[in-house]
Amino acid sequence: PTYPVCFDYEYDSFNHAMRNHADVTNKSLIAIAKAFLRQVEKRGYYAMNYSNPDFLNRGFSELKKYDLWLAHWAGNKPSRDCGIWQSTSHHTVHGINGYVDRDFAYKDYPVIIKEMNDKKYNVIVNEILNGKWGNGITRKNRLTKAGYNYAEVQAMVNKLLK
Repeated sequence: PTYPVCFDYEYDSFNHAMRNHADVTNKSLIAIAKAFLRQVEKRGYYAMNYSNPDFLNRGFSELKKYDLWLAHWAGNKPSRDCGIWQSTSHHTVHGINGYVDRDFAYKDYPVIIKEMNDKKYNVIVNEILNGKWGNGITRKNRLTKAGYNYAEVQAMVNKLLK
């Protein structure tokens, strides 16, 4: 992905949990969010929290480690620092029936993520060249299990070896 993978917990999710007698507390929601975001990062993706001011006031502001995609539809600028601001859910675009969200990115996520991936892949390639990932099918299986694109990594290795 060229944009972050987001944790997005909405009112509908909260209401569904309550209707089904799930014990949803701020503490449990934050624990779920942290677990999800840690797994996203562990898999090598750029993790981000999507939230609105109400959820942030309920405790989601504890997720400061992660960039924020802020859904705040009041005013002509975001109410707090964020990486992406969703300014409305009722925007219109010629050729699309119905409303769409309008978002403003304050960071160049495709460039940030490409640089992050380049660094990650360069580390892996160097580890492969130093024999840390094995050879042949063993290397392929280990890289795939770790979440890497084997063909992409191997192409980088082959390029360096030529």
